[in-house]
Amino acid sequence: MLESKKENLLKSWLLKIPHQGALGMSIAGAATGVAIVVASSYALTRPCVIGKCSAIPQAQQLATQALSRVSVSSDEPEIVSAKQELDEAIATLNAIPGWSNYRSEAQTLIKDYQHDSDSLKAIIDATQTADRAILLVQNSSTQWEEMRSLWQNAIATLQPLLSERQWQAIAQVKIYDYQKNLDALQNRNNAQKTANVKLQTAKETALVAQMRQNSAQTASDWQQVSSIWQTALQHLREISPQTSVYQETRQLIKVYTSELLSAGMRQRQEESATNLYQRAIEQAKRAQNAETKQQWSAAASDWRIALTYIKQVTRQTFQYRQAEPLIATYTLALDRAMKYQQIEGILTKICDKNSNICSYTIDERAIKIQLTSTYTQNVWDTALQARANGNVQIQIDLLNRLSSLESTLQNLSNNLGKRVEVYNSEGRLITVYEPRQ
Repeated sequence: MLESKKENLLKSWLLKIPHQGALGMSIAGAATGVAIVVASSYALTRPCVIGKCSAIPQAQQLATQALSRVSVSSDEPEIVSAKQELDEAIATLNAIPGWSNYRSEAQTLIKDYQHDSDSLKAIIDATQTADRAILLVQNSSTQWEEMRSLWQNAIATLQPLLSERQWQAIAQVKIYDYQKNLDALQNRNNAQKTANVKLQTAKETALVAQMRQNSAQTASDWQQVSSIWQTALQHLREISPQTSVYQETRQLIKVYTSELLSAGMRQRQEESATNLYQRAIEQAKRAQNAETKQQWSAAASDWRIALTYIKQVTRQTFQYRQAEPLIATYTLALDRAMKYQQIEGILTKICDKNSNICSYTIDERAIKIQLTSTYTQNVWDTALQARANGNVQIQIDLLNRLSSLESTLQNLSNNLGKRVEVYNSEGRLITVYEPRQ
């Protein structure tokens, strides 16, 4: 094409010479002759016009060399270098003029080589497009649509080469790799969307846990709080490390785990408090049952155990609100039971089961002592016999025993602030000891 421009330029220059008569014609004729000589010389100096055509084997050697360098494992610089050599071969063939006998052969080779050059360009374009996509991936870009478009364009650029034997293998390998990257990108995109949803869900779940936590009271409440925190943590643990929110996720896992441990601790505290409270209530019922049966020693023991349980209820627990008032109640009940236990000891000594002297009952109003008929009869018989025998000492001893009993009962009434009522075996009131200041 460059040579044709030169020829046209020469002709154009010759045509601009002015024609002035015979001289003009002579000059024009001379000029035409010169032009013909020059043009003929120029045409004869063009490649492949006369003699052998070395341009064709040179171009073939360059093309063969270029194409032999391209394989499935070739990198981008090797492919670019091969294309440059192929383009050089095409340029060599294009230099053969149209009037050369080798022009037809050259055109055939140019067509083939140009097709191969275009194929190499497609491979280079696809590779460069893929490189831009890889660069975005390496920079942890979240420009999903741009990356997806780049991979798709790289694949589309190579698709026409699948039908060509020369380039089919290279196209297949690259398309396979690019498609894998496209699929991986799509998976990452899906994972990112899923991660965003799970992160938001986890945060919303955590808000619910915090609200429940603020109003939690019983062990059951704290169990629900723990369950909600576990659900929030499960959402976070399902987030892939390859997502952009993973680092935030790691921080939230630490926070939520701490909250879960605190909730679990409160749950165990409430469970323990509830267990201790229930034990205290059951023990108090035993104590009350023992009181009903006038078993004051057993009642005191049960009240003591109940008080121990109720004092172990942790202060910061919800159950403590119910347990705290019972501390004073159980303390008073224990003091009363211990006092009655003391009274019971005194009365047991007075009544002396072995001697079958009396029986007794204790209630809120009074202490009632009922002498047995055996004891009453024994005292009466002893007194009559001593009097009949004139045994003064036995009479004195008997009076001392009765006086001691009266003193003991009066002191008992004084100490307890209760009246002591003494009945005979038939249930008739004999005497009453009122408490004295």
